Amino acid sequence: MSEQSNNSSSRRIVRRSFLTTVGATGTALFAGCTTGGDGGTTPEDNDGTGTTTGEADGSLSGTTIRHLQYSSAQSRANKAVKNQFEKDTGITVEIEAAPFDDLLSKTLTSLRDESATYDVIDADMSLLPEFAATGGLHPLDDRVEDSSVVSPDLFPDKIWDDAAVYGPPDQYNPQMADETRINQIPYQTNVLQGYNRTDLYSQAGLEAPTSITGYISAGKELTDEQAGVYGMAMMAAQHDSLIDEWKSEYYGTGNGFFEDEVVDPKANIQGFSPTWEPTFNNEQAIQSLEHYVERANADYTPPGVSSWNWTHVTRNFIQGKLATAQAFSSTAQTANDPEQSQIAGSVGYHLYPGVSTEYPGIESESDLPYTPVSRAPHYGSWCLAIPNGSEKKDAAWRWIEFLNELDIVIERAKLGAQPSQTRAFEELMKEENEVFQGSPAFYESLFTNIVEWGVGRPKLIGYFEWRNMMVKWLNRAVTQQVTPAEALENAEEETQEILSSTMEGYGNF
Repeated sequence: MSEQSNNSSSRRIVRRSFLTTVGATGTALFAGCTTGGDGGTTPEDNDGTGTTTGEADGSLSGTTIRHLQYSSAQSRANKAVKNQFEKDTGITVEIEAAPFDDLLSKTLTSLRDESATYDVIDADMSLLPEFAATGGLHPLDDRVEDSSVVSPDLFPDKIWDDAAVYGPPDQYNPQMADETRINQIPYQTNVLQGYNRTDLYSQAGLEAPTSITGYISAGKELTDEQAGVYGMAMMAAQHDSLIDEWKSEYYGTGNGFFEDEVVDPKANIQGFSPTWEPTFNNEQAIQSLEHYVERANADYTPPGVSSWNWTHVTRNFIQGKLATAQAFSSTAQTANDPEQSQIAGSVGYHLYPGVSTEYPGIESESDLPYTPVSRAPHYGSWCLAIPNGSEKKDAAWRWIEFLNELDIVIERAKLGAQPSQTRAFEELMKEENEVFQGSPAFYESLFTNIVEWGVGRPKLIGYFEWRNMMVKWLNRAVTQQVTPAEALENAEEETQEILSSTMEGYGNF
């Protein structure tokens, strides 16, 4: 694990026990926590009530706030810990958990109208440029400066700089803006993580793959069609998973989608382009996509992966049908749950495979940004933000502080959410703080994947319109309706059309 600044000893963390809130999974908090302080909708996610008990938090007691959240493990974890917050503060939290598209629509309406509908919102990194450009987010600089709980020092520099800090609406790129502001606080960071079946790899005498070439080699050796086991997974559906997976290797070559786009995994601020001129119809991209298409149609990859997304990968992995997989970090807990997984106890973790000199278009190590393997696994972070229209900003901030207290971050991790803070990763890497079987090794691999190698999406306004167009053409290449060269040529032309509308006033547009 890399060194990161961590001044957590000066932070206020109140020790708590969770005896009535979280049921069987809510056992006593971890030993060793001595310092201060991606799923579907389920019926219990949509909770419009809260119970206020215990000591009040000054003048905020009796306040009710509404938090619009993404319907996933993070919303279920937040619901589980909110009773303790209500008891501590007298503030009631109403949680509205929504599918992704609904969350985006409701948030944009709230921010543009500066309505008082929501007091806290979940904001994914892919949404931050569009949210920042509305001017509808409440800047958090003064609150962070005055806080005894939330501090940039608690986060890896990369997560904080890449997710929290933006420019003003007319120049949201903080690297080009005259001023910057803290728009949101990271609290749920994910990355494409490598998973492997330790039993199958051990029987074959193989090590987990470090490069895409090694992944292919292991995939071929571990495929047993008679047993229904394939060595490699892919998620090549016309879905967000497709571009996230392909860009994780394309970025590894050092190339981006736009002119001078920052795709260096060591950069603290990524995904911006000074011009937004599309440049991905190039020879390296064509060879990279050809290689991807070839693997998606290979006999060591399950039939039908052109309709798979990350949910299909996770499902097949835990059913024992895959020797190796790449999926988001939320897969780890499911894969190690004996009630859900057929491979519990046989799950290993490895850094996301990268590009090496055997990769098409790479002739020598001098062609690689990093040697001997250049990685760029897709990563992103959900954040907490306060809309300008909220009339209860102080209570909303107190809830955000609560969700950043160390014991709450750890408790949420036990419930399937992922941390963003360095100190939380450090605690979760300790053997005595095992969340599920083998979880310390998982959190160590996860932290390295994020901080050392993770690269996010292009920070476009209207990212989703662009993404939907991209996965349309990428999937047509995978299903061999068009060649990879034709797919990229058409996609670049449509990118110009889309950005001339969505990015008007930014870069060359």
